[in-house]
Amino acid sequence: MAFWLAKTFMMLSCAHKGVIIPAAHFHELYASREAPRQSLIAIGCADVWRQEILDFHYPLRLNGPLDLRATETNAYAISIRVGKFIAHMLGHRIPNARLYPEVSLPDAMTEIWPAIRPVAWPPAVTISDADADVVVRMFPQ
Repeated sequence: MAFWLAKTFMMLSCAHKGVIIPAAHFHELYASREAPRQSLIAIGCADVWRQEILDFHYPLRLNGPLDLRATETNAYAISIRVGKFIAHMLGHRIPNARLYPEVSLPDAMTEIWPAIRPVAWPPAVTISDADADVVVRMFPQ
């Protein structure tokens, strides 16, 4: 599932103005048949089905351990909603850094990459329709 979502997010990013995912992540996905190591993928479920597909792409800047004054974009976030299904992919280009999902993602989202624990689907907690809009658009512009 994580591989399929990473591939889908990467293809969606190619359809937008300016690819925000580094080329190295495309190469890694192809070579390893896994989501990039410097990424995090989480999924969630809204409580209401919508007959629409939403996708949002956000170039981000994360402060690295060596240069807290960095100004260039070194990370990205992509969110989608298809019916009731919501997914996020966060990725970055900071060497030897790891994203910690428990700080940045809502409790109703389940991390599936990197694989930390087994995933039950559908989840016990769903996201209300109004909150789903907030979750899909949760990253800064």
